[in-house]
Order: sequence, then structure tokens, then C-alpha cells
Amino acid sequence: MSSRPTLVLVLALLAPWALPALAQDVPRTMTFQGRLVRADGTPESSPQDLTFTLYASPVGGSPLWQENHLAVPVTNGYYAVVLGSSVGLGDDLVRRSELHLGVALASQSELTPRFRMSSVPFALRASDSIRLEGRAANSFAPVSHTHANATATTAGFMSAADKTKLDAPAPTYGEGLIATGTPLAVRVSFPATGGTNGTARIAARSDHTHARPTLSCGYKSATGNDSSDTRAAIAWCATGETLMGGGCSGLEEGPTGVAFNPTGVTLESGATQTPGVPGYRCRSHADSTSAPTAYAICCRIP
Repeated sequence: MSSRPTLVLVLALLAPWALPALAQDVPRTMTFQGRLVRADGTPESSPQDLTFTLYASPVGGSPLWQENHLAVPVTNGYYAVVLGSSVGLGDDLVRRSELHLGVALASQSELTPRFRMSSVPFALRASDSIRLEGRAANSFAPVSHTHANATATTAGFMSAADKTKLDAPAPTYGEGLIATGTPLAVRVSFPATGGTNGTARIAARSDHTHARPTLSCGYKSATGNDSSDTRAAIAWCATGETLMGGGCSGLEEGPTGVAFNPTGVTLESGATQTPGVPGYRCRSHADSTSAPTAYAICCRIP
């Protein structure tokens, strides 16, 4: 060589920045292309021994990685090498946010400036594969892990406060509830006076029952008591009663007339209306000269 070659152009493909896909690890290598020209501007065409070094900074600093490539073919100044083919590019390198590559010819000082490495688009996307929803792996616990036991003063699998509650439950659980004994038993003890529990001192069990309610019914009747219509009658229920049904008799003239009414029961007077209480109304036809009798079935729960 009549003059020292000078590095003037570098193209880099940063494949190692792409992490494993489909459970198959990508090669920990990186293709690097460059061009060597002499001081007079003519391209170098003879094989060259090249040394490649990675640094954390653009100038100075200790080498993070270094690899020698002997007799690298050079055509019209262009050459290509696979970095990491003999000295692997480890995870500590590919996970760095900044790397600078230095190139030196055999027996010569390193060419300047160093070249800052950059990622190709797929390598940038692959860098996210070491995260889960944007969180780094160290944000999650391993599949097999343990938790320290909690004490009354130090939190562990549960908080120290919860540990204290389990070891020594509170003696009271609100007014009137007291916990004693081993195993723990909770009893009800209301104060004789005061407090917010009223005057009752007996509490029902959680499995208590109530007597089945019964329905009490009465039968009311009334004849010709509708003041607004002489051919009508209304049998009224009493306060607290619910109208469940009714009937009529004497809807037509004659010894018997048409009747559908309760039978075999004791009838009470329902001639007087109580405001807001329902009743059963019957009315004879327009040619009738007498009012019918109305019957109401009125029930309540005692």
C-alpha cells in the first residue's frame, strides 16, 4: 500500500438487537459494511486485516468488545464482515442504549471518528419482546418464589396489622358483640340501658325461623246502601282488610232472583264505608224496582 487507507462510509445492519422470535434465538452476529479509500482518494482493492472494537462512548473509554478479521476481501474499496462470528455479541452489549464502533487496519491506529450504532426497524420492535405490557422482566416474580412470614411488626405475605388480627382477634366487634375463648366464640351481650340497641336484650340466632303467617277472612254483606243508586248495593271491607272477592244476590225480581254469593259462612254488616277501604258493588237491571244484596270477602294477616 502506498498510503494509509481511510474509512469514509459505513452501513450497518443491527440484527442482534432483535430478540428471539417463535422460541428460536436469532444469531448473535451483526453484518457490517464499509469502504476504504487511500489518502489520494483511490479505493483500496487488496485484502486487509481489520480490527473492530465496540465502546460505550464516541471517544476514549475501555473496549467493551473486540474482534479481528484477517484478509478481509476489498473490492473497489468496499468490504463486508460479520461481527460476532468469532467473539460473540453478548446480551450486555445488545441491551445497551448507546454503542460506538471503532475500526483499525493492522498495525495502524484506529480510524476516526468512531461510528455510533443504530437499530433497524425490526430490531427496534424486537427490543419490546423482553417486556410484558411495557414492564421489564425484573418487575415480575419468578414462577417459583417464596414470601417471608409476617410478624406483628414486619409485613410479609400479609401486612403486619392483618397478622396481628389473626393472632389475637379483637375482643369486641361493634357494640354488643364480644369474642372470647379458643377456638374463638362470638356472643351477643347488649347493655341493660343506654347504647344504640334499644331495650331488647335477646338477639335471634342466625338460623332462627318465624311462624308461618295465617290469613283471616270475614264476609260482609249490604243491601240497598248505595245512596247514589237505589238499584245498587256495596259491601265494604273494614280498615286493614284486603278485598279478595265478592258476590251478589237478588239481581232480578222474583222469589229467588239471580244470586252468586258466599254460603255456609257467617255474614257481617258491610253497609258502612270506611274511607280508603275497598268494597264489592252489585246493581240490578234498569227495570228492577228493588236493590240487590252485595257480599264482600275481606281478609287480613293477624
